[in-house]
Amino acid sequence: MNLIILTCRNNVALSRACLPTLLNQHVPVNVLIADHASSDGTASWARSVAARDPRIFRLTKREHTSVAALWNESLRWAWEHGCGRALVVNADTELMPQTFEVLRLFTLPLWDKGTPSDPGMATCVSVRERERLIEPNRFDDRPHPDFSCFMIARWAWEEIGGFDENFHGAFFEDNSAHVEMYRRGIRAINTGLPFLHHGSMTIKNADRSEQKRISEQAELNRQYFFSKYGCYPGTKAYEEMFK
Repeated sequence: MNLIILTCRNNVALSRACLPTLLNQHVPVNVLIADHASSDGTASWARSVAARDPRIFRLTKREHTSVAALWNESLRWAWEHGCGRALVVNADTELMPQTFEVLRLFTLPLWDKGTPSDPGMATCVSVRERERLIEPNRFDDRPHPDFSCFMIARWAWEEIGGFDENFHGAFFEDNSAHVEMYRRGIRAINTGLPFLHHGSMTIKNADRSEQKRISEQAELNRQYFFSKYGCYPGTKAYEEMFK
């Protein structure tokens, strides 16, 4: 099964715009809509589209916990259904039709133990303007993964023990996963293939109390990251960990 996991937290209009671009891939795909305890119409929309299209499945978390937990639960579903890799995207994205095909070429579903430097994760690069959705002349392998649209191999996920669920809510769980992969010799690359990213719309569209909660939790996650690694993402010390 070629599986794309669509992670949702409210903002059902974004999910509606994203889903057709997932189903319109050059290779046949299935989509798992992973709803993270949405309080708008996301759950009923997901039920409706899944009832009409056998390519679509649903996973619903009743309680809001963390992005890491949603990723882990969704990926366990993928592995239980025989996937060797899965593409994970945020709802505030739209993909080019060749996205799954390109990322699959970079990401090996099985690990030859003699070659741990093979990419365990391949991602696209976010752009904010639709006119920039142009396939590059050559693909890249820059070590700067974008976790809004990433394909991960099962072996890589297992090697790092999944995403760290001690990062509650959202933010910095992706930086931690990148560090853990690097420390194990697992390459996490950015191919340079663009995807449209509407950018942090969950927090932008949230009411004031929800924005406050997200911001406060993000700072707690930032401090937890420091407790693990002794530095903050985006600093020179953080970059030094990858040298």
